[in-house]
Amino acid sequence: TMISKAKTHSGIHSMILSKNKEIKTFDDMEPIEILKIGPAHWNLWRHKNGLAEVDLRNANLRKFDLKEANLTKVDLRGAILNDADLRNASLYRANLEGAELMRADLSHAELGKANLKDAWMQRVTMIDTNLWEADISGACFDGAWIISSNLGKVNGRGVHFKEANLER
Repeated sequence: TMISKAKTHSGIHSMILSKNKEIKTFDDMEPIEILKIGPAHWNLWRHKNGLAEVDLRNANLRKFDLKEANLTKVDLRGAILNDADLRNASLYRANLEGAELMRADLSHAELGKANLKDAWMQRVTMIDTNLWEADISGACFDGAWIISSNLGKVNGRGVHFKEANLER
């Protein structure tokens, strides 16, 4: 995939040259296609679209590099994010209900007011992660590493922390 910039009357638009030599702009692409290109292009697209709400329900994002991705208010219900790199990502008010984040790295991520109800978070790494006012009820954090993270005012009814490492 090759990325280039094109100047038009409405500003700069990223263009993608796909493997089959088809040229696409962000306007021609589905959100999941843009996210697959990488977090920098995703963030550019989100900024251009005014942080519009995005539906990525049940998306398979296993092992994706989402470092520093702006996933604010994104609907990720039921998404598969196992082994994803979400370090420094913004998931503020994101809906991750029932999502799978096993072995994901959420260090330094923003999850304030996120919905993590019934999420699968086994062996997740959360170092200095903000979960202020997040709903983690029913989530499974078995074997997780949660170190120096903000768990203030979380809704944590029925959360599982078997063999989890919780440190201040």
